[in-house]
Amino acid sequence: MEHILILVAELGAAVGVVYALFTFLFRGSFKEMVTPLKDSIDLLSFNVNQQTKSLEQQVTKLEQLEDRVTDHETRLKIVEHDSEKEHK
Repeated sequence: MEHILILVAELGAAVGVVYALFTFLFRGSFKEMVTPLKDSIDLLSFNVNQQTKSLEQQVTKLEQLEDRVTDHETRLKIVEHDSEKEHK
């Protein structure tokens, strides 16, 4: 039983050393790799936000144009109706 506990302790110590060494050696590398990715994601989010705003403005303009066209069609119908009454 004592041999098993010593073996488990040695394995735990070895895993701890490997983890500490890995973390120490590659912590800076991971940060260097993640920073450009983070910057790219931030830029992409900004661009998507700008495109969304632009599309919302275009939708608003189209809705206003549609309302104007509808108003003109209504006016034309009224004028046509009045014109038909005058000819009768």
